Amino acid sequence: MTPSNDLFELIQSLNKSEQRYVSIALMQNDGNNYSRLFSVIAAQENYDEKQIKQEFKKEAFVKHFAFTKNYLHNLILKLLRNYYSESNINVDLHNKIVDIEVLIEKGFYKQAYTRTKAAVALAKEHELPQVELELLSIVKRFFYRGLYDIDEKELERNEKKLLDKIVNLHVFENINVDVHLKYIHHGLYRKTKPSEDPVKKVERLKIKPQTLTALYHYLTAVTVFYGNNRKFNSEFWKAVKKCELLFVKNPVFAKHKPLFLINAYHTKALTQVLAGKMDEVYSTIETIENLSNVYKFKLTPAVRVKLIEVKISLKFEYYYETRQFDKGVAELPPILEDLRQFGKYIVKREITMIANHTAAMFYFIDRQYKKSIKILHEIINNENKIFARIRNQSKFLIFINHFELQNKEAFNYLIKLYPPETKSIEYQVIYFLRDEIMNEKSKKILKIKWVELKRRIDKHPDLLKLKTYFEADKWVESKIQNISYKEMLTKS
Repeated sequence: MTPSNDLFELIQSLNKSEQRYVSIALMQNDGNNYSRLFSVIAAQENYDEKQIKQEFKKEAFVKHFAFTKNYLHNLILKLLRNYYSESNINVDLHNKIVDIEVLIEKGFYKQAYTRTKAAVALAKEHELPQVELELLSIVKRFFYRGLYDIDEKELERNEKKLLDKIVNLHVFENINVDVHLKYIHHGLYRKTKPSEDPVKKVERLKIKPQTLTALYHYLTAVTVFYGNNRKFNSEFWKAVKKCELLFVKNPVFAKHKPLFLINAYHTKALTQVLAGKMDEVYSTIETIENLSNVYKFKLTPAVRVKLIEVKISLKFEYYYETRQFDKGVAELPPILEDLRQFGKYIVKREITMIANHTAAMFYFIDRQYKKSIKILHEIINNENKIFARIRNQSKFLIFINHFELQNKEAFNYLIKLYPPETKSIEYQVIYFLRDEIMNEKSKKILKIKWVELKRRIDKHPDLLKLKTYFEADKWVESKIQNISYKEMLTKS
C-alpha cells in the first residue's frame, strides 16, 4: 500500500513565514522529534518515506509512523489556525467561539458574555450571518440561565432575521454558481446553452439581496449571463457599473472580501473583451494588479494565486483577441516564473495547466515549435483526471507542432502512443496529415483535400469545444491560403 503523502503536501504548501512560525512553535511546545521530522520532510523535493524512517530508525515513533504523521498533520493545522487568525476572519471567529466555550465551561460567564457580544459585532461587520446565528445560540444559553437582562422577543426577532439573511444569501449564491457553471471555464467564457436570466429569475422569486455579499453574487451573475449571450444592454452595463461601485463605496467590505473584489474586476475585463472594448481591457488589468495597494488587503497565498490566475487568463485573452502575439510571447517568461514560484500552491489547480497550454500555444503561433512541444509534454505527464480535456488537446497540439517541423518519424510514433478518438475532429485532422501530407501528394491534390477537411471541421459538432484551446479551422485555412497561422489569425 502506498504511504499517504498528505503531511508532505501540507508542509510543502507552507510559505517561508508559515514554515518559520510552525517550526518555532514545534520546538517550543512539542519536543525535538516533531520539529526534526517537520524539518526533514520540508527539505524533501519528493516524498520519500523510506528515507525518513532511515533517518529516525532509532526513534520509538517510527514503529507507529502512520499515527505520528497524522498527529503532526493535525498539529500543523492547529498552529496554522492561530497563524491565520489575524488575516482570515472565519478562522478568527472560530477561535473566538472556542475561547467563549472554554470560558463558559470554566464558569466565567461575564467574560464569555463580553466576548460573545464583541464576536457578534465582528460577524455583522463581515457579513457572516451563519456565524452570527451560532453566536446567537450562545446568547440564548445565557438567557436560559437567567444570567443577564436579555430581551426574549428581541432574540426571536434577531434569529428570524438571521435565518432570512442566510436563506437569501444562499439563493443569490446559487444563482451565481448556476450561471458560472454553465458559462465560465478556467477564467474564460465558454459557449453553452443559456441558463435562466438572473434578472427574470429574481423577479419571479420576488426577492432582493439583503446583504452586500448577496448583491455581489447577483450582479456578477447578471454580467456573466448577459455577457456570454452578447446582450450588451442597459441591464448588463448597469450591473457592471454597480458591481464596481459596490466595492468603491464599501472599502471595508472590499478589504475583507479580496477574492470577491478580484473576481468583480475579472468579470468586468472579460465583458469588455466580449463587447470588443479592447482599449479598456488593459486598463482594467492594471487596476486589478493595483487592488492590494488601494484596499490594503493581505496578500495571502490564496489571494496571490487568484491574482496570478486573473493575470494569466486576462492578459493572454487580451493579447490573443488583439492579435498582439509578439507581446504575448514576451510576457511568457515572467508569467512562467510566477507559476514556478507559486507552484506549490497551484500545482493541482486547473489554471496551471491552462497557463502552460496558453504558453505552448503562443510559442506555436510564434513558430517556436520545440519550446511549445516541451511545455506540452509537461502537461501530458500530469496524470490528474480532472485535466483530461486539456491533456487531450495538448496531445493534439503536439501532433500539429511535429507536422510543422516535418518530424515524420515522431508523428507516426505519436499516433501509436496517443491514438485519437475515432470520429473526433482531432482524429480527422491527424489522419489527414498522416495520409495526405506525410505521403507527399501533389500540391494540387493537397489543396483540394485541405478544402474537404475544412468543410468537415466546420460542420463538426465539437468545433466550439476545440476552439477553446486551438482554432484548428483557421490553421487548416492557413494551409489552404499558404500563409502562416499567425498571419491567418491576424487577418481574421
